[in-house]
Amino acid sequence: MAYADLEVFVRALPDGGHAVDMRFRRADGSADSELASNVPITLDLAALNVLLGDPAVYGRATQLR
Repeated sequence: MAYADLEVFVRALPDGGHAVDMRFRRADGSADSELASNVPITLDLAALNVLLGDPAVYGRATQLR
């Protein structure tokens, strides 16, 4: 059985910020679709580290808005 792939890349930028790239590959193996490229995002790493002990809360805090 073939599966589709969604790849999400979060990159640290030289200025201390972060950016995300996303690519989707269909299960039938057709060409990749680029969904996002170099989209700036804001991460509060200190706040996220506090939530590491609670996966449900961490997951909600990291949802894209």
